[in-house]
Amino acid sequence: MAGFCAQCGTAREDGADSCSNCGHSFAASPGGTVDKAADANEPPSRPNWLKTKWIGAGLGAIALVSVGGWLMSGNGGFLGLTSSPSNAVDITLLPVSFGGKCGYVDATGKMVINPQFDNALAFNSKTHVAPVVVGGKWGLIDREGKYVVNPQFDDMNINGPNNNIIVTLAGKQGTIDSTGKFVINPQFDSIGIFDTDGYSVAQVGKKYGVIDATGKYILSPEYDDITADWASFRDGHLKILDGPLLVSQQGKYGFVDKSGKLVIQPQFSAAAPFDASGLAAAAIEEVDTDAFERTRNQNADAVTGLIRERLWQFVLGDIRRDGLRLSFDVNNYTMTEQIRVWLIQNVKQGQWNVASNEARDAQGFVTKASIVLTQILEAPKRNKYGYIDRTGKFVISPQFADAGSFTGSNLAPVRIGTAFGYVDTKGKVAINPQWRVAGPFKQVNGEWLAVVGISEEGSDKIKYGSIDSKGAYKINPQFDGLEGFGGTGFSIAQSGELLGAVDTAGHYVLQPVYTMLFPVRGTSNFVFVKPIAGAKDMQEIGVIDSKGTVITTVRGGVCGGIYSYN
Repeated sequence: MAGFCAQCGTAREDGADSCSNCGHSFAASPGGTVDKAADANEPPSRPNWLKTKWIGAGLGAIALVSVGGWLMSGNGGFLGLTSSPSNAVDITLLPVSFGGKCGYVDATGKMVINPQFDNALAFNSKTHVAPVVVGGKWGLIDREGKYVVNPQFDDMNINGPNNNIIVTLAGKQGTIDSTGKFVINPQFDSIGIFDTDGYSVAQVGKKYGVIDATGKYILSPEYDDITADWASFRDGHLKILDGPLLVSQQGKYGFVDKSGKLVIQPQFSAAAPFDASGLAAAAIEEVDTDAFERTRNQNADAVTGLIRERLWQFVLGDIRRDGLRLSFDVNNYTMTEQIRVWLIQNVKQGQWNVASNEARDAQGFVTKASIVLTQILEAPKRNKYGYIDRTGKFVISPQFADAGSFTGSNLAPVRIGTAFGYVDTKGKVAINPQWRVAGPFKQVNGEWLAVVGISEEGSDKIKYGSIDSKGAYKINPQFDGLEGFGGTGFSIAQSGELLGAVDTAGHYVLQPVYTMLFPVRGTSNFVFVKPIAGAKDMQEIGVIDSKGTVITTVRGGVCGGIYSYN
């Protein structure tokens, strides 16, 4: 292999005397053994993105493309392989567990830092330090395994384009520099990832604001939620205060500018940040008539069945239905009150009001008695999604059950009825609804591709494939999960419980034999974990390229830090 730049970690080209990325001379580090891995370019689904603790990879198929799941609408597919955006990691030292302790091995598989930590995360390729855990406390080590910050924090993470070190102490979060000195004293309930300009969303109590890298408020904590434009962070260039910032107050969503002035009043029941088209998906609530009728009839059926099964001997004639009411005549007037009490005790509490009526003659004798049950049912509401411009005006009227992002493709996934299709920026259906799930389009090698899924015949399971911008299949639905294609044109595909990598045509470049497989951003390499037959607590861990050439391999246990390559 040609090796890697020791300065920035870029793959060294054959015969090159200096790094094509940073200009570093390879003569200064003959052979070069350093590689770089920025994590996957997909942010974690809310609400976890505000937590600084590393979030691991999930393999469950995710079927959200709505405003509520808009964070999946960038490069995302449906494996849930999410991570902290732009956390520069170094794959030349892999954290591996031996005998229950974590250490680090180099590209040759040689142990470089002896196993001594309870947990260990990836080295940061910019700061050249790694978070480790000893005795439940987090500290930082250098590439020789020496502490640069002694273990003392309850949690720690390095993330963002500026590689901020976020720490937790006594339930509060702040930041430190690489020597352990506080930059921001622990005072916030949570701190999000810092953007390119050094701004972050921070939480105090139940309110959110925006702070700078020193902890000073740029926007005071007065919002119930703040949603940054994570879609633009896929390339590591998130600017939280560029353009209107999505906020919520009292259950409604609106937008503020960088001074905190409301430019679009909170009025929407759901919303997403503005995307590359200049539009934002937003929703208004309406009464869900179908759901109301369905629930009303289901409740009435259940109570009617109960009466016929347990009280049939007291029912005179038919059980009547009238809107939210059920009623029946009682054939034994002396039992009316007992029947009413029994029903109160046996129908769902809080869903029915049970009353009795009696008719009497002139002498005061009961001539007719009946029981009346009235449903206490609030009309359910549902979101109807459309798209607004930067004035807050709907330019595509609210009409969809779900809506995703245009992501620069001028096509956005929407749900019409029970199926997903795609509309253009005028709201016209461009690709007819036909999929159970559908992701946004992403440009890969000059072509727009989107991950879609259909129900497997005779099953509730979903099979995933991809389509082009005309709606034609590029990959027939065949995988149990399919991640959105990255810049290199490869995607992680799931078959059963195992993972492999496929090209844009759906052909395996790496067979599905891995339990974990993370693409290394900016390269055609992957970090992998592979099961070993007959070995219960040991796996093969390493780095492999898209041609199947193993660059690094070692046998050991998985440390939590292996996920930080994702």
